[in-house]
Amino acid sequence: MLLPGCVTNGQRIDRLAAANLLTREVFEGTRFEHVIYANPVALYGPVRKRLYVYIDGDGRPWGERGRVPAADPTTGNPLALKMMLETDAPSVYISRPCYQDLANLRCSSVLWTSARYSEVVVDSMAAAVSKWAQKHRYEELVFIGYSGGGALAVLMGERLVTTAAVVTLAGNLDIDEWTRYHDYLPLSESLNPARSFIVHPWLEIHFLGANDTVVPPQTTEAYFMHFPYAKQRTLSGFNHTCCWVPSWAGMLSDVQVQLP
Repeated sequence: MLLPGCVTNGQRIDRLAAANLLTREVFEGTRFEHVIYANPVALYGPVRKRLYVYIDGDGRPWGERGRVPAADPTTGNPLALKMMLETDAPSVYISRPCYQDLANLRCSSVLWTSARYSEVVVDSMAAAVSKWAQKHRYEELVFIGYSGGGALAVLMGERLVTTAAVVTLAGNLDIDEWTRYHDYLPLSESLNPARSFIVHPWLEIHFLGANDTVVPPQTTEAYFMHFPYAKQRTLSGFNHTCCWVPSWAGMLSDVQVQLP
């Protein structure tokens, strides 16, 4: 039980969402529940064709100096949600399995450590988003993933025929190279976007931070060799957290111009 006055990261995100008039719903995926926040224009806008889907980073998978899995991996700094708040496009933000205070008996720490990008995670998130989009009659989805959410954006996009574009920011696109670079434990139960053999017929733009030491641009090189038609843009002055939020509205406008 929480001590009096103790607030979880999930509750902090709920408060941020509520303060910005986002609607909170819990949708069932294939095996897990997911929090989906929607902005007013996604629910009440006059035109409902293209929905923008935001996916956040990995949060805090590990505690105790990286030796013990965290009890709650929910991020304390939801940059993808903050980016969504910078725009007026019809948008939703989806949580991962067992994040956002939705832990249950099906949850295991492998879901936010070695299996954080696994088939079961990707399928459940894709199913929940698809259900929400169908309920609200959206025809196309644009996936926008930050950091580890970039890997999920690619993998979710591959699973839905309604995908119109995939955009990543500081995205972890080659998880094998990323773990080698940092000398981390391999994400042995996860899917690696750089090793996918699924064709990507949609618009694909990946923004990289030139000063990013968390997901350095050199760790993504194999992805672009594998998918040579994917566009990459390395931004001077950007690192892993700066300066995505204040720059996002302009960046999204550039993306929208390229959408059919």
